[in-house]
Amino acid sequence: MLKHYVKLFRNKDYIWNKNADVIIEIPKRDKAIIMELVRNDKKIWAYYFFDRNVVIAEDGELLIGREKNVSNMIKVRECFTRVNDSPAGVIASIGIPGRKRRRF
Repeated sequence: MLKHYVKLFRNKDYIWNKNADVIIEIPKRDKAIIMELVRNDKKIWAYYFFDRNVVIAEDGELLIGREKNVSNMIKVRECFTRVNDSPAGVIASIGIPGRKRRRF
């Protein structure tokens, strides 16, 4: 059975915080659902949709396939991440790299 998911990228309090990104199962690829989440959580700065095949085996084991049908990443606001833990704290802006790539 093909299931739809969205990966939400959230601002990290510190660079080493790996638990900031969230993957949520959604009923359909609907931007309105995601925008409601973005309005409620101010740390979300980008997202993308993807699908996975999910199969329940005869013994009841849940088999989850690889990501496929991955959409482009959509940026909803700027991302700022705290780089160090000094009182002033250095804030770095993290953007999405451009689409043009150099070919050698």
